[in-house]
Amino acid sequence: MPEGKASAGDIPVLRINTVVLKDQLASQLARQEHGPGFVHLPSWLPDTYWRELVAEKRTVKGWEKTSKRNEAIDLNVYGLALIRALGMDKVQDWSAPPNWVRGARLDEAPILVNPPRIARQKVQPRVYSRFRK
Repeated sequence: MPEGKASAGDIPVLRINTVVLKDQLASQLARQEHGPGFVHLPSWLPDTYWRELVAEKRTVKGWEKTSKRNEAIDLNVYGLALIRALGMDKVQDWSAPPNWVRGARLDEAPILVNPPRIARQKVQPRVYSRFRK
């Protein structure tokens, strides 16, 4: 499928570089000080989550699995990809977010209102949220 085209059913296709995003995630997880890029994870997560989060190691060939289950690291990488695709990584002041983000709170998912288009994307993504009023 050519880049920028939607698949059947108008579902946007987002191509990501998992090596770069896993490098970014590893760097963020290694941060000791709170601030931009610091990853906040709740202490109540089960041991299986923590094992999955470190289930890959960086080698000269890229990232290689060291354990069978690695869903936690993959889901974090997909989250980083969406943050970048929507431009949320460029928001400087979350106390006064841009007008395309409304209702962003720590206890619920943000509601995206007319999110910026993904680069070279012709189909406007539809955002459905159970938090929509």
